[in-house]
Amino acid sequence: MRYLRNLTKEVTDGNLKKMLHILWETPPYSSGGLAVASYDLALALNNSPTLKVDIATPTLQSSSISPDTGKQALTHYKIPLSNSTSLDLNIAYSNPTKNLTTLALFEQLSSQDLSLAQLDQLKENQEQHPDSISSFASAVRNCHFTSYHSIHAHDWMTASAAAMAKTSHLPAKPPLVLHLHSTQLERHGLQSRGSLFHHELWAMQQADIIITVSQLSKEIITQHYQIPASKIHVAHNSSNSPDQRPKVKDPKQHKTILFAARLVDQKSPELAVEIISRVLRKTPNTKAIIAGDGEKLAAIRALVKFKKISDRVEVIGQVPHDKMHIVYASSDILILPSALEPFGLVALEAAYAGVAVVLSDCCGAAEILSSAPTISIQDIDLWENTITHLIQNDSARNSLISKQTKEVQSHSWEPAANTVTHAVSTYSPLS
Repeated sequence: MRYLRNLTKEVTDGNLKKMLHILWETPPYSSGGLAVASYDLALALNNSPTLKVDIATPTLQSSSISPDTGKQALTHYKIPLSNSTSLDLNIAYSNPTKNLTTLALFEQLSSQDLSLAQLDQLKENQEQHPDSISSFASAVRNCHFTSYHSIHAHDWMTASAAAMAKTSHLPAKPPLVLHLHSTQLERHGLQSRGSLFHHELWAMQQADIIITVSQLSKEIITQHYQIPASKIHVAHNSSNSPDQRPKVKDPKQHKTILFAARLVDQKSPELAVEIISRVLRKTPNTKAIIAGDGEKLAAIRALVKFKKISDRVEVIGQVPHDKMHIVYASSDILILPSALEPFGLVALEAAYAGVAVVLSDCCGAAEILSSAPTISIQDIDLWENTITHLIQNDSARNSLISKQTKEVQSHSWEPAANTVTHAVSTYSPLS
């Protein structure tokens, strides 16, 4: 595989700063909020008259580099993976031997038709076999990206590639920005350790600047990864959902509770079913939708059947992001009882669509939706009573929707973009 081209266009305007965002996936091929949030941030940064943002993602589509210029002149480099070697990246789990298990999975997929289920399978495989991560890092290094003023990684999958991109700029060293949307401890519990934890720790130590999506996430990183708070900047996610209100529902129509998340331990899907089950017993004219895919999909369907609520609860599986507005328009209340949620982009999207949002007290989105009720996942009775009240009291529910709509509509990606640009522009290697 040949990488003979310098992928970077020369900067003709001396005042123009160039950023390279290295992502694992972009919409519409995304299995969660990470791809949506990181891509929308890149677009927001590219809106600045003094910035030019390029993005790079892995692919097996072809053996040549072909940049695509998408909307708002965002250049997208699709980088073929090399299957020739695994790099020793000085990571705790690094294995210098050739292990192509993950690459064999890659060979079966195409960047043009990755299904959401395949993306989930791919990510799960990455955690067990990091060689696809090393291969991407190798491919990025061989591309010889130059002339960038900052290099941005998004979460652990692209940290090694970003480190390789930075070496292309030697002797100049542009700041390496690590944008953390979720960490191993937030996904699997504060006691979770192991190879992925140490990979994240290595990445945080390599980074010059760390961006988190909430103050909650920043506090976890400073406490459990021992990273100085001065190195971390908070940039809240936003939503690019169109400001279109759904049709007003018939007051006599049944009310609908929505749980939309990956069906994994972090999101507490069993707790969501228990809350829904209790509320359904109190409100006969209520239904529920459970949207999302994940390792617990089959178990959640079985649990719904066991509780004998299948006739009122629809487990619809994964919904493409560009179709979620249909689900929101059919819903009245979103519950997000996550054990620990760095942000929870679905909360902003639901609020945009006129859905009342109720969050766990460990959810970063509450930093934007300050009017949202926040409840401990230990207090199931309070969850039950709060949701029941909002279903039975149209005035209370509509008042909450009105407050949350104002909060989300007054928020945009601009503050997050400003946080990133300020952190980069004021960074000093001696600081």
